[in-house]
Amino acid sequence: MKFFTKKRIWLGIVILVLAVAVYFGYRNREYIQQFPIGCGAKAELLCSGIFVSGREEASVLSEDVAFHPLFKMLKPKIDYQEKSVTVSLWGLGLFKKKAIYHDQLGAILIQNVPKDVIRGWKVNIPAPEPANPEMVPWPTGDLLPADPPPGNVDPAKLKAALDKVFAESDAKHLKRTRAALVVYDGRILAEQYAPGITKDTRLISWSVAKSITSALVGILVGQGKLNIKDPAPVPEWQSPDDPRHAITLDMLLRMSGGQEWYEAYAEHPVSDVNLMLFTKPDMAAFAATKPLAFAPDTKWEYSTGATMIVNRIIRQAIGNQEEYWAFPRRELFNKIGMRSAVIEADASGTFTAGSGTYACARDYARFGLLYLQDGLWQGERILPEGWVAYTTTPSRTSKMGNYGAQFWLNAGDPKEPTKRSYHKLPQDLIWAEGYQGQMIAIIPSRKLVVVRLGMTWDQAWGMAGFLEDVLTPDSFLGKRDDSAGHLSDDVDQLRVGGNHDLGVIGQGFLHHFQPSQQLGIADEVLIGGLIDQFDGLGISFGFEDPGLPDPLGFLDLGAPRAVGHGFGRRGKVDGSDFLVLGFDDLVHRLLDILRRVDLFELGPDDLDAPAPRFLS
Repeated sequence: MKFFTKKRIWLGIVILVLAVAVYFGYRNREYIQQFPIGCGAKAELLCSGIFVSGREEASVLSEDVAFHPLFKMLKPKIDYQEKSVTVSLWGLGLFKKKAIYHDQLGAILIQNVPKDVIRGWKVNIPAPEPANPEMVPWPTGDLLPADPPPGNVDPAKLKAALDKVFAESDAKHLKRTRAALVVYDGRILAEQYAPGITKDTRLISWSVAKSITSALVGILVGQGKLNIKDPAPVPEWQSPDDPRHAITLDMLLRMSGGQEWYEAYAEHPVSDVNLMLFTKPDMAAFAATKPLAFAPDTKWEYSTGATMIVNRIIRQAIGNQEEYWAFPRRELFNKIGMRSAVIEADASGTFTAGSGTYACARDYARFGLLYLQDGLWQGERILPEGWVAYTTTPSRTSKMGNYGAQFWLNAGDPKEPTKRSYHKLPQDLIWAEGYQGQMIAIIPSRKLVVVRLGMTWDQAWGMAGFLEDVLTPDSFLGKRDDSAGHLSDDVDQLRVGGNHDLGVIGQGFLHHFQPSQQLGIADEVLIGGLIDQFDGLGISFGFEDPGLPDPLGFLDLGAPRAVGHGFGRRGKVDGSDFLVLGFDDLVHRLLDILRRVDLFELGPDDLDAPAPRFLS
């Protein structure tokens, strides 16, 4: 009898313990949900950091997977022979997640898909090009020019701006900048790397990858395989009775599709984005199941899920799986020399190009240059004409005009342009931005591309301050040579058609030039004598059309062949084909260039010509 009594007591204790465990588990269910997310994140990031980036295990453990206290409870097992990482709670197999390295697709979190299935994928991505980057001139290759930088650049002061973004001023809030790079007028002016990081080290993009997704969509639009205005071809939404049927590809690109979505990271681990990235084998399918939270195209809501749906749409548009995996390298990366770039995939085979791209700093800069050059690369059009303009047009639903098609913008409120994200930075600033401080900033008016990569846990690394330091005349433009200010020395070489005065500002002086020769083409201009003066300032003109002759030797000065779309057109001069500019276009471009080197402040009434864009 006593035996049964003791048995009942122990049974009661077990039931009580289980009841208490269930109660507290329910009350803290969100905390428990963090374990599979954390295991997945740690496995994925460790696998990428070690096998894709080639970094030391200790560095990855202390920086990349230490930004949340939960990671301390999650123990990894790293198999260097298999190239895999398995993580579980205290190493006991609880909430276990495994990531494997694929030599062409990076780290893949296998979820419940057998690793042999993923290893068996037939992936045939073309080899990176150029094959010999050290022998190929920048920007396609890594052979940098030996001549000194332009005269208006002070390398020491520019380096100080980079030193500042690497400097740690607060031990409790480390920036952990890993790479910073400044490209001006197509040329690398400064680059700097943290210990253990080189110009060839692949670093995580996080959401910078979204801008790469936009470029891939643009290429398919140019090929006629996608139409951004059509309803998005998402299988889950095809019923006309489904309200999501009205969502277009354009809305997905602009984050205005209207789906329910919660985007949060370390500050709230149990979020839609973390559940998708670290627990779901088919990320796009998970995102596609989300219902509408508001009517399509009525509200802006940031969503990595929307970008993953777009990546599945890219996959469907290409059709063939092998062609899909090869598409980014064949149509984008190899064309612009992004040799290091790797887009990882989920366990279903869809690229995770909403967050999972790895590339070196120079390759991110090359991507920025492609957009700076309106989608052109050394005379070849990579992105269809108008795609960059579309991408950088503010979404109707975005706040203060701060988002386009997978790019961040500094456009500001259309009614009050001064109300913008960064009022001290140029209005034409666009940038690709990723979690923990990844950035590609593009400023067309300054011919600048600036890259910063890091592992800033709280994201407060000082983006605006860094760009302001780079743009400040004292640090970026340096000291000007007074002799370069008198732009009238070779006025007789300027060729102007028509009977207009050409006003040019130099060091505060307004010079009026009378046309020195009639070309017989009213209001059309060939640029001549000013080229040497601008060259002295470190600024050059170049032809948009590389097929045109170069009678005045612009290209001999090393000028880029693409200064911007709409720069010029073909015309006849003395029976020969030349690049000709409208008179107003020339005036506006000269004023814009002079403004960039801080030579003047000019009002629209100072010339008998419509105000340039930057004055209007």
